[in-house]
Amino acid sequence: MLKKGILILFIFILCMSIVAAVDEEVTNLETNTEWVGSGEITLEEVSEGDAFEFTFTLTTAEGEEEEAHSIIIDEITEDSVTLTIYSDPQEITLMLEESKSVDLNGDEINDVLITLHSIEDGKADITFQKIGEWTPVIEEEAKSKLWLWVTIAIIAVVLTGLIIFFLRKK
Repeated sequence: MLKKGILILFIFILCMSIVAAVDEEVTNLETNTEWVGSGEITLEEVSEGDAFEFTFTLTTAEGEEEEAHSIIIDEITEDSVTLTIYSDPQEITLMLEESKSVDLNGDEINDVLITLHSIEDGKADITFQKIGEWTPVIEEEAKSKLWLWVTIAIIAVVLTGLIIFFLRKK
């Protein structure tokens, strides 16, 4: 009976870990009308660990080049924010009221201006602004996380079936 309880507890913890990992969301800037319309968005009460993604589309001689990028807020102190911009990782530290321009694609032309406005209670207000030559991104519908929940449900059913199988085998 003790083995059965430990096994059930283990499965419960495993399922909760999967659900917790699923709930960490990345905010897609492309779904924000300010970002799409004016090319500028101010995010308020940004916390450490927050993640944002966007698509940078540039028109080149070869045609349109589309790159996916993300920004992770690594650390917030009393007077600064450190963030990392991916796809080609660039770590940037901003002091209060400071702005920095970032070249996203290595062409030596700055593409995004990031400004740290304020920090209060460990949360920051930051503006991201498109600069340089951007091609508008056609908005896609927000992707549903239904597939993820279905996957979790399938895993839970399979694990439950395995538990029942092994318990009845004894």
